Amino acid sequence: MDNFIFSVNVTIPIFLIILLGYILRRIGFLTDEFVRVANKYVFIVALPVMLFRDIAGSDVRKDMNVKFFLFCMIVTIIMFFLVWGIAKLTLKDKTMVGAFAQAGARGSAAILGVAFVENICGEIGMTPLMIVAAVPFFNILSVIILVFNANTEAN
Repeated sequence: MDNFIFSVNVTIPIFLIILLGYILRRIGFLTDEFVRVANKYVFIVALPVMLFRDIAGSDVRKDMNVKFFLFCMIVTIIMFFLVWGIAKLTLKDKTMVGAFAQAGARGSAAILGVAFVENICGEIGMTPLMIVAAVPFFNILSVIILVFNANTEAN
């Protein structure tokens, strides 16, 4: 029960912020233009600066956990292929399988992942380095998914 309460305490603040943004958008406090500019700022300026600052302040040799790295890599591979399989089985329009699987598997580790790790651990540690290392890996898996579905999409 303690683990459940801990998980709720970690998760609820993040989802309350998401809910607040949704409500502010629905009542018109946040406009489409603001959201477009804010997204651009976060992904082009704030997130890269935060990741660089956190990576620059970490000791890779001291903080590196090979078991955690391998766990993340294996889970990512499983998740990619699971989403791909579900897309192949459930999507009626087979031309969308590759694009759906690629987009569905990527997720938002850089945004939600960092927030969850900060709430769980108090500090980010190796998470930014894992995110930066994961992007090329995500790209490779995305290309594999798109290539294997190119025949279906061409037809």
